[in-house]
Amino acid sequence: MISEEIKEALKTICKKLNKGIDWVLVGSANLALQGVDVIAHDIDILTDKKGAFSIGELLRDYEVKGIGYKKSKKYASYFGQFEAKGVKVEVMGDLKIKQPDGTWYKMPLIKKTIKVDEIKVPVNPLEEALKGYMASERIEKVKKIEALKSKA
Repeated sequence: MISEEIKEALKTICKKLNKGIDWVLVGSANLALQGVDVIAHDIDILTDKKGAFSIGELLRDYEVKGIGYKKSKKYASYFGQFEAKGVKVEVMGDLKIKQPDGTWYKMPLIKKTIKVDEIKVPVNPLEEALKGYMASERIEKVKKIEALKSKA
């Protein structure tokens, strides 16, 4: 499920970013917009390194934490946090996920476009989202995506 607050924040972001920046919506908001049974609490944006810094400039008025390289045991990316319409927005450029075998899986920028009201939103197709959730071992999300796909 996606709240009206997240829809409004997403519209604000799309108006700023749908001007030549290569980006895609990922995370729970992406899944919810495509019919997966999840509740979205924030907006996650995937892009490349150049896109992360460009988005950082375009969303400067909403900045909580500027774009910078961040690496943990599980994730590595050019990362920044923003807040639009009271909704947390996280930007990840060149996101890599460490897999159980120790290799890093780089999330590709594969997208399709859906409409949210009158706004076109680039979303990560469910097949690609599934790969990312499998790489990060987020089994609950994997099961929810597979459940939706089995109904189709």
